[in-house]
Amino acid sequence: MASPHTDLEENLKCCICFGIFKDPVVLQCSHSFCKHCLEVTWCQKVVKECPLCRHVTKYSPLKNRALKSVCESFMEEKRRRISAENQGVLCGVHGSKHELFCTDDQKLVCMECVSQEHQDHNFCSIKKAAEEHRASPWSRKG
Repeated sequence: MASPHTDLEENLKCCICFGIFKDPVVLQCSHSFCKHCLEVTWCQKVVKECPLCRHVTKYSPLKNRALKSVCESFMEEKRRRISAENQGVLCGVHGSKHELFCTDDQKLVCMECVSQEHQDHNFCSIKKAAEEHRASPWSRKG
């Protein structure tokens, strides 16, 4: 099952370049494309038509400011999420916040991990695990 984040990302992709919209424009038929993608497509055509529905347009496409704003917000959130995953704040598998420390596997886990891969394992709070790690003679640099 796809996550809501993945579904949103799919809806923010240009059907020409398959990337997140960059400088999106909207045609009379309501389909949106990256401005550059549409220009490249149209430079090869005599008739300016929508690449999706083939509706012929007589007017220049309009900037889609709302879509541009959503795409920029989405990309910023995606960068924050990747950064959080790299720092260990979020689970790399489920994208959820780490909430416990699995003492059996010696790793941070989110609640989905607990219910799926670590059902019969032992856990402690992240704070307690950090304190024990700091107190351990093996964690001290000599």
